[in-house]
Amino acid sequence: MKHVTAFKKFLTREVNPNQQQLRTLSGQVKEVRKFLAKDLRSYRGAKLQGSFVLNTTIKPAEGKNYDADVLVYLRPDNNKDPKDYVNEVYQCFQQNPTYRPRAEINTRCVTLTYAKGFQMDVVPCIVQGQDQYIFNRKDNLREITDGTGYRKWFHDKALITNGNLMRVTRLWKYLKESKDNFEPASILLTTLIARTVNDNEIRETFNTIADTLKQTSARLDAFLQATPDVNEVRNPITREEHYTRHWNQAKYDQFRKMFNIYTEKISDAYQEQDPQKSLRKWRDLFGPNFGR
Repeated sequence: MKHVTAFKKFLTREVNPNQQQLRTLSGQVKEVRKFLAKDLRSYRGAKLQGSFVLNTTIKPAEGKNYDADVLVYLRPDNNKDPKDYVNEVYQCFQQNPTYRPRAEINTRCVTLTYAKGFQMDVVPCIVQGQDQYIFNRKDNLREITDGTGYRKWFHDKALITNGNLMRVTRLWKYLKESKDNFEPASILLTTLIARTVNDNEIRETFNTIADTLKQTSARLDAFLQATPDVNEVRNPITREEHYTRHWNQAKYDQFRKMFNIYTEKISDAYQEQDPQKSLRKWRDLFGPNFGR
């Protein structure tokens, strides 16, 4: 059974992020923008990207942080190595007593960690012609990206599903966090799920959250079971960008196995016509708070 009300309540109470914390994080992003605009000489602008703009953010598991990705546009400089862009942003934060203890330099970004469960990845970026590039500090390389194009691609898919694609993506991210037995990166999982929605779909196929969960999961599972070997998953807009940097055969095998198990549970709970039996089956998947 579809349990329309139960799914809505479960998302609101257990999965969706706390609105007060999101407002606080939004305020922190605004402060970082103001600081960089004032103190970073090559600063040209900044915007949120990732799960916040896709509307697929979930409440973090206990002991983990809310993560926000901020793309910071810098002035291109032919005299700089790729690593210099990341180093420049890091040094800017290091010169400020407020941000110095929060800033940690990583491969492609500077991560700011806040006391109240917030973490912000500040990703340096430049635009050259029609292309956008981020930077790999360790390998001293620039890498093509396209957050804006991806966002439109995902939102177009979500529109076809009456917005349920975003909700289903959150549910799968919740399963990933709560089960802790498969581990594709958020952008990889989001892309795999969204790819199951075709441009010429009939919207009635995705009337409810349960309909969309069953359809997209069954389609992705069929693909995974027919594809035993790990393969690259690329940005659907910028084919040069791939999301499988940290993906290997062992991780893929585990994901493929667990996704199949959970997809069978979804199908079983969806097809069960007895309301109480169906509810118990959904709880077996999502935990005892489903339908409370």
